Amino acid sequence: MKKKISNYILFPVLLGSVCIVCSASLAAVNYLAAPYIENNKTRKITNKIGKFFKDNKNYTLIYDRNDKDVVDPNPISSTPAEFNSQIIRCFRVTTSDDKLGLVYHMETTTGYSGNLELVVGVFESAVIGLAQVGGSEDGLGVNAINKLADKLGWDSSYLPGDDLKDLAISAGASAKLTVPVVQAALDIALADEKNRIKSSEVTSTVEVSSVTEVGFDEVKCVVSSVSEANYASMKAEVVLDVKGMFSYSSTSIKIKSVTLLEKDDTENSGEGKKVLDGTATDKFTTSSVVTAGKTVTFKNFSGSLEAEVKKGTFEDCAAPNTARGYFLMLNGLYNHLKANQATINILEKTGENEYRIKKTFDGLGFASIDLSATVDSTSTYFTKIVINGIGGTPAYGSDILIDGTTNGLDSSINKDQANKFIENFIKISGSGLPISKFENPKETTDNELVTGATQSTYGYYTALHEIVMFIKGGN
Repeated sequence: MKKKISNYILFPVLLGSVCIVCSASLAAVNYLAAPYIENNKTRKITNKIGKFFKDNKNYTLIYDRNDKDVVDPNPISSTPAEFNSQIIRCFRVTTSDDKLGLVYHMETTTGYSGNLELVVGVFESAVIGLAQVGGSEDGLGVNAINKLADKLGWDSSYLPGDDLKDLAISAGASAKLTVPVVQAALDIALADEKNRIKSSEVTSTVEVSSVTEVGFDEVKCVVSSVSEANYASMKAEVVLDVKGMFSYSSTSIKIKSVTLLEKDDTENSGEGKKVLDGTATDKFTTSSVVTAGKTVTFKNFSGSLEAEVKKGTFEDCAAPNTARGYFLMLNGLYNHLKANQATINILEKTGENEYRIKKTFDGLGFASIDLSATVDSTSTYFTKIVINGIGGTPAYGSDILIDGTTNGLDSSINKDQANKFIENFIKISGSGLPISKFENPKETTDNELVTGATQSTYGYYTALHEIVMFIKGGN
């Protein structure tokens, strides 16, 4: 009589065998399907090249992160710059009129729940096409980027520093974390363009010799510019109105005054002087030259000179070289501040027991905050906290910090966490809010700050933490 195998042995053996067979089958399927999946993605990318650059003459793959045999056949230098790690592939495109553009296949960093694979079309310092072709980000984030992609084109391109905050606000809670990582990817592609295509644009040497914060609402700069062409050289003191400012690329930043310290105003028998003093009537002077009582949006100078020439900005100007010199000077200042003065941090004692802080955070636009706080006579409690302005989105950060509510949050988990934050760090009752609660620095990953509007609550907490440290330092 045969001995029956015990079920304690049989079942594990059978289960293990099934798992091995299933794993092997799945591996085989993946092995066989992988080339087809990759080929399908490549077709999507090349289809986008045709969509972004209609009637292009040809395109060439000049970089593939996964294939070291792919090299640029026509690099612009003998030692070309390395590609950013987020760039997977890059194609150089020849347009129908023999100009050059680029198409990047790239990935973002993690947004809300995952990353995105993008195809990005770049032409003359602007993103003229965008498509999402893969990734693990959630649906709200993908929908937000699809909306952005629908808007982009040759007549409505993305320029370096463009503000996409409104898109994040309208797209939903999780998408507000997707939009910034996509914007960072677009900026990476734009920054790489100069490494792959030689620019025909006239450049200038801009020196920013000083940047001084004047109170909470002004920044004073001294800037000089000399171009490689025959454009007017000049030096000026520029005062920026930064009231409500949380990013130098924000459209809320105005140029309050431009005081020329040195200038070349000899063009066309005094026509250059008319441009610089604002009495000329051409398009550039009336829209872009700052005069007494007239402010100009700082972001007007964010684009390239080449792009402004194409738009016809200088066409009717009797002193175009002077106008170009003025533009290059302020464009250089804009680029310098955006690249090197990404944050602002002003903290002052404004009264007997009153303090004000205005703080921006590099890479965390929604965390930026301007608040005033009053402490009791023993500096033990905050007795009053007033939010003057925040970088966070309406219905998220503002609800929590200004209204003390969670109405804008769409998750019960976020609401519970936000209510705890309001109870612990915002609500003032009895003697006040103990300043000891803010003695220790925290990061955005700290559980107490994760609220569904985490950047806003992080900015608020950090601002009050710095005030507490300022007080403890004897101020």
